[in-house]
Amino acid sequence: MGFTAAGISPTTVTSESSAGADDASQLAPLGFVLTVPDGDNGSQEWIYVKNTDAADMNVVGTVVGRAAGSATYQVITCPVSETTARVVGVVQHTIGRNGFGFVLRKGVGTILCDTGFSANSGLIVGNGTPGRADAGTALTSPTFAYSLAAIATGETGSAFINCKG
Repeated sequence: MGFTAAGISPTTVTSESSAGADDASQLAPLGFVLTVPDGDNGSQEWIYVKNTDAADMNVVGTVVGRAAGSATYQVITCPVSETTARVVGVVQHTIGRNGFGFVLRKGVGTILCDTGFSANSGLIVGNGTPGRADAGTALTSPTFAYSLAAIATGETGSAFINCKG
């Protein structure tokens, strides 16, 4: 487990010097977990990843998963209808292409909705747009998050996120 005395924060991001350079500084081991207090919400767990997607991860609430065939924490925007076992976390701030940073693995955060759902819904990977979440059913478990409010299609809202990472 990591902790705030590690000298880095959940918003610490390093980016490549120019598009395609792939020279961003890695400040922690991939998969490093940073635990920080979140007031009355308890703690948050952030996991350190490399964005190997074809684009910047700049939409807060985007669901990210392991890159195909990756045994390390190289992540991409999660493809549609993917198993929740692939989900590593949810983007809470921009991580540029080939950059390093933290995604929220566990705790209260913002999530991006694929098809509108109500409060108290168990969430799975969406089936319409990559990187979004949908409400699961009793038959679509496991889930990786739980909505704390109703969220309309294409909008963001609060959720308790609990990814295996």
